[in-house]
Order: sequence, then structure tokens, then C-alpha cells
Amino acid sequence: MSAIERDDGEITVIVTNYDLMDRDVNIKFEGKLANKTFYRHNYNINEVAPNPNADIIPASKKIINVTTDILDSLPGFSVAVYTTVAD
Repeated sequence: MSAIERDDGEITVIVTNYDLMDRDVNIKFEGKLANKTFYRHNYNINEVAPNPNADIIPASKKIINVTTDILDSLPGFSVAVYTTVAD
């Protein structure tokens, strides 16, 4: 897991599931967030095909009113980007 908070307050967290099976994840934030909305962009090799334009994967989930943590389930061998930056 890797995370960054930009100077403008936007937050991005990247989580990788190296396992073959789906896994539950719990991302806990230090301090309380002000009901932020996160967008999950999930790369799953079985569902996303690269294209010549290298388009950004659209958000697959919107998580609203986040104050302390994000609970989610990631498919096996996938990478998820949770970000407060809207599409």
C-alpha cells in the first residue's frame, strides 16, 4: 500500500492484491477526514484491456462520506487506486 496527500488536500491510496483470491482491505486514515468522497479505479487483468491511448481506467466505485477508513474487497491479482480526485 502506498499513499500521498497533495498540498491541495487531495488524497490517493494505491493497494495491490498479490493473492489469487479476493481479499478484504481496510484503509485507515490518521485523524478524521471531513466526509471525503473517494473514487476507486480498479485494474484487474481479467477485466481491463490496455489500449493505444493508455486511457485512465474509469472509476468502478464511488465511496462517499469517508471519515476514518475505507472498507473494500479487491479481486485477486488486482491493483486499486482510491483517490479524492474526481474523473
